[in-house]
Amino acid sequence: MADILVRLATPDDGAAYHHFMDAIYSENLDTLIPPAASTKLEFTYRYVIQHDAVRSALFLAEAAGRIVGAANFTRFVRLETDHTIGVGLYVDKSSRGRGIGRRLMEAGIAWANSVPDIERIELLVMENNREALGLYESLGFVYEGLKRAAVKKPHGYFNIVVMALLMKQAANIS
Repeated sequence: MADILVRLATPDDGAAYHHFMDAIYSENLDTLIPPAASTKLEFTYRYVIQHDAVRSALFLAEAAGRIVGAANFTRFVRLETDHTIGVGLYVDKSSRGRGIGRRLMEAGIAWANSVPDIERIELLVMENNREALGLYESLGFVYEGLKRAAVKKPHGYFNIVVMALLMKQAANIS
C-alpha cells in the first residue's frame, strides 16, 4: 500500500476525477447508488473547486499517477444541517480490497475533526454492500436507519442503510 498516495484534490484534478467517476458509474454495480444524470465536465470542475477543504473536501487516492479512489466529504447546505458532512466513497475495480477505502475515510475523518463546526459525518450505503458496511462500522459509524426499497434497478429494489459518526462536539448528545 505504500504505492498509494492519498491527498486533497486540486482544481487541476477535474478532468481525471471526471473520467474516474464515469468509469465507476459505468460498472452499474448493485452496491452503488446511481447518479441522477450524467455530469458534464464543466460541472465536475465546479464540484472539485467547491471541495476546497474549507467547508467540503475531496480526497483522491493515486497509484502511478492515476486516480484509483475518491472520497467526497460534502457539507450540507441548510442552516439547520450545516454541521453535517455527507460522504461518498469510490474505489476503482482493479484496486478494491487493498485498504484504499479505509485510507480515504481516515483522511476525511481526520480533516472533519480539524474543522471546528463539523459535528456529524453521515453516509448512505446500499444494504447489500457488506464490505462497505464493515468498513464504516470499524471506523465508528453507527447504524441509524433503513430506507426500504429506496433504489430501483431493472432487476429489483434495494435498501439503503443510513449511518453516521458524531464528532467530539456532538458525542454527548442523546
